[in-house]
Amino acid sequence: ELVDGDEGTASYELEFPNGGVVEVSDNLIGQSSGSDNPAIVSIGAERGRWEENRFVFARNTLINHGPAHANFFHLWANRLPANAVLQLRDNLLVGPGQVSNGPYDDLGGNGRQALPDPQSWKTPKR
Repeated sequence: ELVDGDEGTASYELEFPNGGVVEVSDNLIGQSSGSDNPAIVSIGAERGRWEENRFVFARNTLINHGPAHANFFHLWANRLPANAVLQLRDNLLVGPGQVSNGPYDDLGGNGRQALPDPQSWKTPKR
């Protein structure tokens, strides 16, 4: 469980600024309305600096208590090498927000759900 709680002000909950090989699976990741940044996960902001850049995000629940313009995943596609592999598969996105523009290699099986209770950090049912 990776959440900054009701009073949290984390910038990103997860950040991978230089790319690399990353797999994030089966987690609850949540961001409060007091966050300093409207993105929950940031990928590639400082350019892909590794020979291999592969990002797999699967079977996670992301909860956004922040603004409607928030990004569940902010992909800096123009800063990553053209051969970067980006997969977002079978994740549940809860609350307002969007996934930034791709290109993504796999966006299958992701679901959306409204916040069941704006004050609740409980895991929504899949």
